[in-house]
Amino acid sequence: MKHKIIVLCTIIFLLPITAFSYEWVWQNPLPQGNPLKSVWTSSGSDVFAVGYNGIILHYDGNTWKLMESGTKIWFSSVWGSSATDVFAAGSAAVVVPESSCQNIINPNGGIYHYDGSNWTPMAGAPSNAGWGLWGSSATDVFAVGGGIYHYNGIDWTCMETGIGKVFWDVWGSSATDVFAVGSDSLSGGSIILHYNGTTWSAMTVQNAPGHFTGVWGSSSTDVFAVSVSGIIYHYDGTNWTLMDSGTTADFKGIWGKSSSDVFVVGDKMGANKVILHYDGNNWSPMLSELGENTYGLQGVWGNSSTDVFAVGEYGAILHYDGITWSYMSSGPCAAEAIYGENSEQTELLRKYRDNVLSKTSEGQEIIKTYYKFSPTVTKLLEHRPLLKNRAKAFIDNMLPGIRKKVEESNKEP
Repeated sequence: MKHKIIVLCTIIFLLPITAFSYEWVWQNPLPQGNPLKSVWTSSGSDVFAVGYNGIILHYDGNTWKLMESGTKIWFSSVWGSSATDVFAAGSAAVVVPESSCQNIINPNGGIYHYDGSNWTPMAGAPSNAGWGLWGSSATDVFAVGGGIYHYNGIDWTCMETGIGKVFWDVWGSSATDVFAVGSDSLSGGSIILHYNGTTWSAMTVQNAPGHFTGVWGSSSTDVFAVSVSGIIYHYDGTNWTLMDSGTTADFKGIWGKSSSDVFVVGDKMGANKVILHYDGNNWSPMLSELGENTYGLQGVWGNSSTDVFAVGEYGAILHYDGITWSYMSSGPCAAEAIYGENSEQTELLRKYRDNVLSKTSEGQEIIKTYYKFSPTVTKLLEHRPLLKNRAKAFIDNMLPGIRKKVEESNKEP
């Protein structure tokens, strides 16, 4: 059976590409092939997701569509004050500064702005601050990475912090209450800075190893900071205290609707997505209905408790409706092209992916291969009915064995 699966992926997802390479060429960005790092929404019908190779996706309440960014920057963050005032920042890597406001030119970084019609690079924007964005208004925006930068609606300027550190995320309750989190490359520990509207100052966080990767709060006295190895700290307006997350997963993003409705996303060992929810008392795992697979998650944002989006590796997009998490289609999928998006066969193949293939390293490689080439193969299937029929016949012959494997996986403890 394992041999047949490998043959299946080779025939359907690799040979067509080489056979017709003179007609079809991989083009970036593609919706499903690129990791998505961040998501932001102004409403349920206005959602932006950004990722590697300059990818920017937009959701209008019905479908996800690729936007023209005009760049190959590896976007890591997106935030906006409205549907016509959105910022996207990124860089392939952030250079660690030796001092605050060190003038570092990162050729692979920058900040882009969307005015409701087009994305354009921002003149004078920092190139070394691509990892976090947040603002209180269109004229009060913060960007972090190899330093902390501020946009006043006209110009970007570096903010003096007195230290040369790497910052991963930024959030505030107002223009005079902003938190920036990151890492101390010298000590190997985490760092949190606070801005009171005039100056940045370091906050005391006891025994915080690794590096903080995300920060969010519902108010100035209710702030959460997440890190690697399952670390979550909470700030009550006076002290930062360690919370029990119940996991050792590496957290990558955090967002909430209130102090008793908070979501954290991440992964285990670079794969196997993780989503936790906080109800005001305890953190608890979600996603039992989806199982684990190789989709490590990177970002989360929402409009309400019943409209939350999470994004991650291989262009994965998940949506929470207040009851369950479900996959959203971010682009062409070969299985859906053959059987239809909601068909019994496609659903069976999804279960085989999540409950069987994702459990082994070999299976995880098969999943990666599938999503890497799926957009291009889907185009081939649309224009090659004979190839589509042959692929369908091949898979049809394997479905009984796949169904048996799925049934066996459901019986496992």
